[in-house]
Amino acid sequence: QSKRYELSNYNTRGILFRFIYEGGDNIRQGISYRAELKPAANNNSNVPATVNLVISAVFGTGGDNLEGGGSNNINLIIRFKNAARPVSVTNLNRSAKWENNTVKTINNKEIPGTAGYDINDIEKVELRHTGGGGMFADNWNMDKFKLTITKGGQTRVLVDEVGSPIHRFTGDARKKEFLVE
Repeated sequence: QSKRYELSNYNTRGILFRFIYEGGDNIRQGISYRAELKPAANNNSNVPATVNLVISAVFGTGGDNLEGGGSNNINLIIRFKNAARPVSVTNLNRSAKWENNTVKTINNKEIPGTAGYDINDIEKVELRHTGGGGMFADNWNMDKFKLTITKGGQTRVLVDEVGSPIHRFTGDARKKEFLVE
């Protein structure tokens, strides 16, 4: 007796399998099974796919402050190797002014909508200063940057740099990229 299994239908809302059994007398019996697609799981099977990414960051301001306010803030963009779009976190300083020669810490900031992302697939991170250009543009000296990301108990340090400055954000240089290894 021969057995034949046949995939009848596939769509993006779910997967429909129709298994066909063909016996020796050409008897056809079918059974259908439907499975819903789940969000992309990460490569670490110990981390649930429903847990969002959480970041912690330490920023050191050097000899030129970050003004803060409505238009002089810091955004973070996290780029993944196999993702079509990056993850963005806006206004990390929450519009606050960061004075010269100070250290500011952001602890355990959850990033909504990131359950399907794997922290081991991060390619690079980018900081963007939202200030404009021109003669009265805000400049900022960043002397320290440490970024840690956590998902479901797994933690990874993405960036840990110190310099004088690591980067001077000006009207001509509003972003700084960090490759993640």
